[in-house]
Amino acid sequence: MSRCLRSACARDYDACIALFQSSVDQLTAEHYDAEQRRAWAPPDPDRTLWHRRLATLQLCLLEDNGQLAGFIGYSWMDTSTCCIALGVSAQGVLPASFIWLQSSTCVAPG
Repeated sequence: MSRCLRSACARDYDACIALFQSSVDQLTAEHYDAEQRRAWAPPDPDRTLWHRRLATLQLCLLEDNGQLAGFIGYSWMDTSTCCIALGVSAQGVLPASFIWLQSSTCVAPG
């Protein structure tokens, strides 16, 4: 298994949307019913809105063997905004992600 943390770019947005959708559906099923999960992650998301929002964030990806396994998005200007989505295979992602974020110069405010 080969994991890689990297900054995202616009071509990654659709994969982030898909991962978010599947994460909500699969990882929250024990705690939320189908209607609640659809309200949180509708089956047909507004991709234009997602792309616009993701473009405003510092967006970091975790890839596992070339496949998106997780992402975190945050804003230096709006500390209330943080989006973390983890795929089913992304165990142990958060500690590694936060260490990378703290040490990365590519995500520092410019």
